[in-house]
Amino acid sequence: MLLGRAMKIGERYSSRPLIWPTLHKVFAFLVFRVVLTFIEEVVVGLFRHQTVAASLDELTGAKLDETLASIVILFMVLIPYFAIRVLSEAFGEGRLAQMFFVERESVPPK
Repeated sequence: MLLGRAMKIGERYSSRPLIWPTLHKVFAFLVFRVVLTFIEEVVVGLFRHQTVAASLDELTGAKLDETLASIVILFMVLIPYFAIRVLSEAFGEGRLAQMFFVERESVPPK
């Protein structure tokens, strides 16, 4: 996540309604994470003296269902994560955290 943020992945559509930058960041980070997972498997396979095809077969072969399930779960986890981040950016620095963690004054009943 830190590497993606440092690379400014998904930093478009910031002036549009909040759903669009949220979904754009979710899909951009999801693709980024999948690409990094494939690279990781290839590098691990090279240390084990496997071919690239054999390394990737571990993700796409018999474990394809598990790989797709983990992608769907990651998608579901990224939605609230980026929704809160985009909302925080829209409110301004520290405002959302202040709304959650600083005690509010009592509002007198009408």
